[in-house]
Amino acid sequence: HSDINECKLGLDNCHKLENCTNEQPLFSCKCNEPHTGDGRNVCELPEKCTTKYNDCPKDADCHGLKEKDASGNWVTCSCKTKGFEFNNKTRQCEEINECE
Repeated sequence: HSDINECKLGLDNCHKLENCTNEQPLFSCKCNEPHTGDGRNVCELPEKCTTKYNDCPKDADCHGLKEKDASGNWVTCSCKTKGFEFNNKTRQCEEINECE
């Protein structure tokens, strides 16, 4: 006997922000990144600055973004020390060169 693909037929009860995966005999639900939850009733956006997405250095403040930036980051950082700016490529606070 063949398996019915509940995901393809829309017979799953997964949350709208989830991925439905067909399995035998039924299916499974998993929230899309970076959302977390049970995949059926809850898929929420976590506070990104308290998750693995926070890659800001210790000398910078973290600010969560609603969607990924052009570099694929979920957070942006701002340097705490005056005279320093955050370099989005190196993900570090770097001294501003006033001579340039």
